[in-house]
Amino acid sequence: MDNKIELLFTTLKADEAFFKQQEKKFVDDFTSNIVRLDATPLSASALNTFGSRLYLTLFMFEDDPRKELYAFAKKTMENEIDFKPVATHALLQLLKEYMGHIIEQNRDITSIKALVELIEIYLMTVEEANADIIKTLKKEIHQVTEAKNSQEHDLVLYTFKALLKNGETIKLLTYKDELPVVCRAALLNVSEIGIEISIERCFKSIFTGKQDIYIKSDHFPKPIGGKTALHPYNKNSLVFKEAHFVELPQESRRYIRTVVPQTVAVAVAVDSQSYTMRLKDISVGGMGLISETQLPDMVNKRVLLSFNLTGKEFAAEGSVKYMNKKDSSYHYGIEFNPNAKLEEKLSEYITNRQFEILKELKQYA
Repeated sequence: MDNKIELLFTTLKADEAFFKQQEKKFVDDFTSNIVRLDATPLSASALNTFGSRLYLTLFMFEDDPRKELYAFAKKTMENEIDFKPVATHALLQLLKEYMGHIIEQNRDITSIKALVELIEIYLMTVEEANADIIKTLKKEIHQVTEAKNSQEHDLVLYTFKALLKNGETIKLLTYKDELPVVCRAALLNVSEIGIEISIERCFKSIFTGKQDIYIKSDHFPKPIGGKTALHPYNKNSLVFKEAHFVELPQESRRYIRTVVPQTVAVAVAVDSQSYTMRLKDISVGGMGLISETQLPDMVNKRVLLSFNLTGKEFAAEGSVKYMNKKDSSYHYGIEFNPNAKLEEKLSEYITNRQFEILKELKQYA
């Protein structure tokens, strides 16, 4: 037996009668908490057996119970019993009763300290079992995901081979400052190594392989994502690797966004304070802002905004929907309050901005 455990047991054995008397109370507390948390489908009698076995394992003060406690905790968690919070509550209730017992006898707190240390050791053991269960679950999820990805990859590759054989074209999709840019492209080769795609008819300035590019076809239920790069020996083709289905957030948005080309400062008033942030992108429904410094929490708070776009002043009211830290900066998502006049002005700006982007693409085609 571990010397530390043996020393704690020796100290607590003086109150062996107390611990025998507490078994029923511990079991009742353990059982009632599981029922209250709806943490198991087991019957009341089965729960009582669980609780009694647990108590005897921990407080017989004979052998080191950690190995058995670990196995017990792991087994109960594998049977979908939320063991950790229930065991913690029952042990702390026992500690409370023990403190009252010692104080009533006007004894020093040496034995209380011993029980506190023992409970800490027990809870650490339960935590180890919990961590190992989570680790096992993660491994199982990873294996299932790997199998799913493998099946998905085989399906995608098979479909690409069929498209190539039938001479069908695909659509390449990317985004330039949030504006979707689509190119009709031909498949040149399909293998396990990658998918070679002709970009001869695409905007060379944007389909460079250095940005996110997606493939769309009526034969796929979702867009296809992957890693892209220019072919090393043919600058008119891309090589697409690790093809898999993806969800595009741009396609689920209610409003069209556009990225502002120049630096635009936005004055943000919230809680009688004023801050200046940088405009990242904008739509008629909201805007993305960036702060280089961390600001007080303003998520779900009402904000007043003022900014200038192409010489026109804009004022808006809205609320902060989220804040994400990216690298060393802080990104905020703002949703505007409904305002017909603001929407009209922003629609005009976004439309003009999209024409500017198209003009840029044609200029460098």
